[in-house]
Amino acid sequence: MLEISLACLFFSSQVLLGRYSLQRGSDSSVEAQTDNQIQVTDVVIMSPARMNEISEATPEDLISTFLCGRYKDGRHICLDPELDHVPLTADELDVTVDVDSLIWVTRSLHFHTPLAIYLGPIIEDKAPMHKNNHVYVDILVPQSQEDANVMGGRTEWMTMSFPLCGVPHTAFGTLGGTSNAMYVYICFPRMIHRDEMTHRRANRIPKEVLDFFWEHILLPSIRQHAHLGNEPYVCLTLDEVRFKARKGGSGKKTGRPKAVPFTMDMLKKIQLTMEDIIRDDPDRYANYGSFFFVLECKGIKLWAKTSLLQEDTSLIKVLLNNIPALDWSYMVDRNNGELLVDLGIGINPAGDQKLVGLWRLDALEASFGAGGFLRGNIHHTCTLGRYGGIQAEMSQERARQTHVAFRSAYNLSYEVVRPNDNLPTFAMDRDAYALNSVFMHECGQAIKMYSGGAKKRSYGVRDEYRMSGMAMERVMSELPSKVGLFHLISHEISFSTPCPSCFAGEGIPSLQSHPLDTFRSMVRIPL
Repeated sequence: MLEISLACLFFSSQVLLGRYSLQRGSDSSVEAQTDNQIQVTDVVIMSPARMNEISEATPEDLISTFLCGRYKDGRHICLDPELDHVPLTADELDVTVDVDSLIWVTRSLHFHTPLAIYLGPIIEDKAPMHKNNHVYVDILVPQSQEDANVMGGRTEWMTMSFPLCGVPHTAFGTLGGTSNAMYVYICFPRMIHRDEMTHRRANRIPKEVLDFFWEHILLPSIRQHAHLGNEPYVCLTLDEVRFKARKGGSGKKTGRPKAVPFTMDMLKKIQLTMEDIIRDDPDRYANYGSFFFVLECKGIKLWAKTSLLQEDTSLIKVLLNNIPALDWSYMVDRNNGELLVDLGIGINPAGDQKLVGLWRLDALEASFGAGGFLRGNIHHTCTLGRYGGIQAEMSQERARQTHVAFRSAYNLSYEVVRPNDNLPTFAMDRDAYALNSVFMHECGQAIKMYSGGAKKRSYGVRDEYRMSGMAMERVMSELPSKVGLFHLISHEISFSTPCPSCFAGEGIPSLQSHPLDTFRSMVRIPL
């Protein structure tokens, strides 16, 4: 069933799109059909390298070229980065696949290594999953008392699709093994509500509610199953946990609570005891009922990366070898929960020449449309109108068939200034308007980054898909054998992309090139 549903994502381009070409420039056949031609005389088309050449004479030339966009004869400058494009063959490209992150939603945790559970709540300004991660869960909506009392009224219980980040949750434990720890969150769907003041979904749980859960449910469950020799370390009250979490020095500020590892057998016993406590006294603990867990592991692409054409190495094997805590067979089984992974495809120039890759937005939008994604967001590269990246969700109805939830395509040149938390760090607009020291400092930092070591490296492009674990297994089993790697379309397009949006023929994954595939042109842009 999965293979049939997954194939719905990948349209046959011939049927859906017909004959279509993104070829740029004049076409003799088109010119023969029309005499309507416009001669533009007040615009000069330049490459980035040419703009650098003409602006190196004086500061006035620099301002006129890059700020005013005018040539020395008064004509307007139209920038065309593809004038500097460098055609590359398949042998000159390095194509890699990786797992950048994973999210596992489950009622029953299971790993190959112990899970460290926090002995106290972690209080922060925001919930751990405060941003939309494009994951949705079906929340069971019980019938109301009014429905139950009405003669012949509704008796069934309905489900409602709900964003995972909107469910109130908090940190429960952590798994080691990578530079970025894998965090386990506990979610309480019965606490779903909106803030009375902002009317937005409130996913951050107040400190008093968390203290009550740890003091009356979690810690008693741990004490009930702790071994005698471990009691001095784990059989603690919440006040003792907070006392031990104090930092040294005069301030005596409270740090993060201690995390104690528990085996899977012990974890299952603790979870069953937690459920029993909630069930035995619903008047006090009903809000904590129906809890479930979420494993979130982010920024692991360098721990799970392999070459696309390296037949003797499986991406899943690389992931499990470097992160042995994960029980892939258990997690991918949908009877145990839902696993979503970010499958990334990177294309980078492999030669000694330093190049920068750019997405063409017209072709990229066509590729997203062919894949059935929603409109999404376009992120332009600097002020270039035709180049940048796109992020878009799949509609929920279609995601249930394709098992693909989200797609993100962007230029890897963004890594030059990308912060570790991927949050904006540049100066505010008001600082730019005032030209104050904050704005000038940020500009100086950016110039330093672009003019430093970045000029000694090449930057390609990346295409990333958030899909289910089962879908990833299906895609990876066919991806190396079905890829028609980088067939050249024309002299103006360097190479086409291997992306799961371009499947063809009877639902079998095929990555052959097509004019509506996503093109990437390697452009030599002085940084």
